[in-house]
This record gives sequence, C-alpha cells and structure tokens, in this order.
Amino acid sequence: MEKYNRFSEILWLMLSVMASVMVAFIMISEGSFTKSSIYIFAPLLTWAMYFMRRSLRIRFEKQKQILEEQQGKKHKHK
Repeated sequence: MEKYNRFSEILWLMLSVMASVMVAFIMISEGSFTKSSIYIFAPLLTWAMYFMRRSLRIRFEKQKQILEEQQGKKHKHK
C-alpha cells in the first residue's frame, strides 16, 4: 500500500506540473487571460489532488507508525 500511495502522489505531481505548463503555454500563445481563463481549473484540480494524496500518505504513515508502536508495547508486556 505504501508503494501505491507514493506512486499516486508522484503521478499527481507530474500531472500537475504538466497541466500548469500547458495552461501557461496556452495563455501565452492566445495572448489574453480572459479568453483562456477557463483552462486554469485543470491545474488547480490536479494540484488539489496532489496535495490531498500527499496529506493522505503522511496520515497513513503516522497511523502505521502508531500501530507498530502499540504492537511493540504489547509484545514487550507478554
């Protein structure tokens, strides 16, 4: 599960960077922000997904560490 979470985080990071670069290119090539302002939602969505995946991965790692510590204490008391 750890590998999947890390892979998913990296995937969303790459998609976010690519979407941001593509939208910047489109805005520059059209020469107007008002014509291409609708495109800004794609990078915003991908960045939101990246940060959500990152926070979930960090939360899962903390939870796993807590569970391992609790199991370690149980084995020591036996």
